[in-house]
Amino acid sequence: MRLGGQVTRYVGDITHRTEESTLKHIEACARICYRSEASKDTVGRNRFLHALNRKGHGSLFEHSQITVSLSSFFADQFVEYLFDSGMYRFFDMNYINRGNFIGGNLRCWLRAYADLGNIELLGAVKSALPEFLKEWDVEEVPSALLRPEEVPTNIHRFAAYAEVDRGVLGEFTRHDFGFSVESSRYCNYSKDKYSNEIDIIVELMGGVEEPYRVVKKALQNGKAVVTANKALLAYHRYELQETAGEIPFE
Repeated sequence: MRLGGQVTRYVGDITHRTEESTLKHIEACARICYRSEASKDTVGRNRFLHALNRKGHGSLFEHSQITVSLSSFFADQFVEYLFDSGMYRFFDMNYINRGNFIGGNLRCWLRAYADLGNIELLGAVKSALPEFLKEWDVEEVPSALLRPEEVPTNIHRFAAYAEVDRGVLGEFTRHDFGFSVESSRYCNYSKDKYSNEIDIIVELMGGVEEPYRVVKKALQNGKAVVTANKALLAYHRYELQETAGEIPFE
């Protein structure tokens, strides 16, 4: 797979972070995908991330890493759960083989909590993100949380941003690593920061008043518009043509 000619950039390290830096990094990845401005405080950031989790937009939480230690007995139980659920692909099994350490991204830990509930291991995870996971009904276990220098691994994780075509994106879906795609449903391209990326808008909404509002705003912002909405044209064609002026409107 080649990314030749495509735009790529390093976003940041995702391994062994504090709660503040972990959540800031997840938010940075999410803001790229949703084309929105960063929160001004931790309350706004946490509200934004919790909303993503409730809506099932879990891929953004894969851009993180939380590593904890656990007893040999419980390690065996948790490994059994990982294989039964198919989650083993998303946790660092080599940690367990080298001394009962286990690492996973936040999406995996959220799934484990939904499946297993109140268990000691998840108390260690909560101690890593006590503010964000304060709703978890589980006791914190700070002693099980590992500091970066205690984790016996040479694995380094980072996040990168790339503008690629659909063919390359198809290659990503064949492999078990975290990636997120820009949301065409939730992005607000009307802001000046992003509107220059759009040359033409194709209206496929149907109906009259809502597409009228969208088309008129697009024309006012200098964007060419194509529509086959006969109802829209029947009610607002001449007004929209006047708004368009020299801007292509078909």
